[in-house]
Amino acid sequence: MIRHVETIDSTSRYMMDHPEWFNDLDILSADHQTNGIGRTGHSWIDNNAENILFSIIIKDPNIINSYRLLSIATGVIILNFLKSYASEDNISLKWPNDVYVNGKKICGILLQGRLPDYVVIGIGFNVNQINFEAIKHPATSLTLETGRTYDIDSIRDKLCNFVVRELKNFPTLKSLCVEEFNNHNYLKNKEISYFNATTNIEEEGIALDINDNGELLVSKGEKITPLSASEVNEIR
Repeated sequence: MIRHVETIDSTSRYMMDHPEWFNDLDILSADHQTNGIGRTGHSWIDNNAENILFSIIIKDPNIINSYRLLSIATGVIILNFLKSYASEDNISLKWPNDVYVNGKKICGILLQGRLPDYVVIGIGFNVNQINFEAIKHPATSLTLETGRTYDIDSIRDKLCNFVVRELKNFPTLKSLCVEEFNNHNYLKNKEISYFNATTNIEEEGIALDINDNGELLVSKGEKITPLSASEVNEIR
């Protein structure tokens, strides 16, 4: 079921406050969020009714048990959806939770929840927005990439239904998502710096592939270190 509201503080926060009101794979979407949630405490900034903002709740234990790969799999779902609007060669996935087109962020993904009961996937997908001055990182939208303006209601329905359909086929998606992610790995062979959430120290290395657990492999001299998303506050 897809429920839509005009304005809400955060679709993900509302779902997490009232998980008993939603069934597995239910969706809550909004035209505007007054306090959207980004990764590591950042806010998700949106222009009213220009983008797609929604959250989907997962209660299926078979999916929840693969929590570490769920963000990776969701990124691959968005990538596959985008193939209808952009060249696959121009689409990339930035570990752990961003989708890029031509080197700019078009979609953000955030997983929250209470394991093992449920997981909420929050998705923000830029559609008609053309002004991103309030956002510090390079961003883009379908309109900027294609030169077209889109009917938000129509494309929201398409995207939400696509995500639900793909998640219903999670066993197949899970088996393919790591390879697909690595084929579109934005960070691969790039020198990166990141804040280690455990030590609160900035570290550097060369990003490689992700492994079968969804961890990013980072080369530091002769040592290769796997990083989980929970260990990293920010990656540059």
